[in-house]
Amino acid sequence: MLTWEMIREMDRSKIDFQSHTATHPHLLQISYERIKYEIISSRAVIEEHLGKRSNIFCYPYAEYDERIINVLKGEGVIAATAEHPDKENLYEIRRVSSAHLATDLAFKTALAGGFPLFYSCKYLAEKLWSSRSYNNISCSREKEAG
Repeated sequence: MLTWEMIREMDRSKIDFQSHTATHPHLLQISYERIKYEIISSRAVIEEHLGKRSNIFCYPYAEYDERIINVLKGEGVIAATAEHPDKENLYEIRRVSSAHLATDLAFKTALAGGFPLFYSCKYLAEKLWSSRSYNNISCSREKEAG
């Protein structure tokens, strides 16, 4: 778990921290008032500790709808991240999970600005693997089993 001192040090090194709600609820399952509370209180804590505006949001569980987007807009949030981005909508910017940065190669690629290509290739490889729609490729387990 990161401490606020660690987060401040990372923030000074240009690692950006933004809002993700106060208690990480499923936003689609809670009331309008609770959604507002989650967004406002999360932003307030970040702004208090880092001394800067928190105006980008990450949807917990990548779940959202127009109701949530309208709350964000009403509270002055300028953009949000989503799993399935819409290239035209600032409230649906591609979300890159930290799980995708688990290897040194992925992290270094992201820092060098090549992450969109790396992410797309990784996604394609996983999609091909899960559908088994590749040709002339087999893994050692299949060879051993077959």
